[in-house]
Parts: sequence; C-alpha cells; structure tokens
Amino acid sequence: MFEFLLSIFCAYRNGQLAKQKGQNTVVWGIITIVAFFITYSIGGAILIAILYDGPLQPEAITEFILARPVLSITIMFFGLGGYLLTRYILEKMNTTNKEGE
Repeated sequence: MFEFLLSIFCAYRNGQLAKQKGQNTVVWGIITIVAFFITYSIGGAILIAILYDGPLQPEAITEFILARPVLSITIMFFGLGGYLLTRYILEKMNTTNKEGE
C-alpha cells in the first residue's frame, strides 16, 4: 500500500517539474509511475534471486519478504531509483516557452 502512495507522490513531484519545463504533466506523471514500478520489480527480483533459498512458491516468497522489513524498504528504494531516473531526464530538458510568454 505504501508503494502506491510513494509512487503517486513521486509522480506529483515530477509533474510539477514537467510543468516548469513546459511539458505535459500527466504524461510525465504516468512515465514516473511506470518507471517506479519497473525498477521496483527488477530490484525485488534481484534481491529475491540473491537472498532467497526456499521453494519457488508465491506464498513462501511473500512470507520471506514480509518477515524481513528491511528487505521491503530496500525494494522501495529501488522504486525511488526509477523516480530519480525520470527526474534526471526531466531536469536535463530545456525549458520551452509557450507563445505569449
């Protein structure tokens, strides 16, 4: 549940930056959410592949993750990496001025 709130907050922050740069806020918000969950999934898969030795069943893997809160927080930091990557791309963009400004 916290992942969804965190991804929405990150999308909001990148939307504000996109507005400053003259870009579409909705598009960059969606890109941020997608990047967040892609890096969240990849990071989680890498951590599970490295640390997990048990049976490859969804229930067992879920129990493994829930028993280790630091692992869950680490996976969320992978998601923040997607947000930061999107933010870096936005910051490198030139500011486009609309007509009349």
